Amino acid sequence: MVKSRAEGRGLHSATDNARRRITRGALDPCFPHDAGEVTAQPAAGTILVVEDEPNFRSVLSQMLRRQGYTVVTANNGALAWEHLRAQRYDVILCDILMPEISGPAFYILLQLGYPALCSRVIFLTGDILRDTTTAFLQQCGQPWLYKPCEAAAIRQAITQVLRTADAPSLV
Repeated sequence: MVKSRAEGRGLHSATDNARRRITRGALDPCFPHDAGEVTAQPAAGTILVVEDEPNFRSVLSQMLRRQGYTVVTANNGALAWEHLRAQRYDVILCDILMPEISGPAFYILLQLGYPALCSRVIFLTGDILRDTTTAFLQQCGQPWLYKPCEAAAIRQAITQVLRTADAPSLV
């Protein structure tokens, strides 16, 4: 018997989704990918997508490439760390729950090895119910999106991160 997504992972009602929208720290909780997006204004930059779910990683990467970004993918934090050693990225989209090195552990590595990149991270999660996930997202202060995400929410998050990261420091 094949489990439906609702049985296996838990789909949420419209009320639950609305609650997620106002969850503190979230940019805009996401809903199913709006496949109608084909092209938009050209963008420049390189994005590292760190995501262990192959289908979501593929759709996300394709959407970003259509937006004009160069996209490199990693299916876990360990592979992402290797990519960082070879190349710099303008934005890092990083899942929270992954094998080998989780999103929070990857972020700690960034703080130690590449602190300037910490402001360029956007977290992706399907799990906002665990206390540890919620505490991490609040503590790190980086924007995050609830998966699966709409293209518009991802574009908004990337724009926000690039503006913040590229803004001159007042200190």
